[in-house]
Amino acid sequence: MVAAALNLPVGDLAETADLFELGMDSLALIRLITQWRRSGRSVTFEELTENPTLAAWQALLAGPAPDAVAD
Repeated sequence: MVAAALNLPVGDLAETADLFELGMDSLALIRLITQWRRSGRSVTFEELTENPTLAAWQALLAGPAPDAVAD
């Protein structure tokens, strides 16, 4: 999704590259957040802008789904 939002081939995205330097803008980020929320992920604009790298975003999105039952 991120590569598509940036109009880049997936192979051109280094996990530690600043996604804003690669062309991500706030409107594209809001669109991504909307897609992720629709799929059940709870992530905020602020969380994603704090560390705008693919690795950081993957870690945030890999957290437990909101409907996961705590033990």
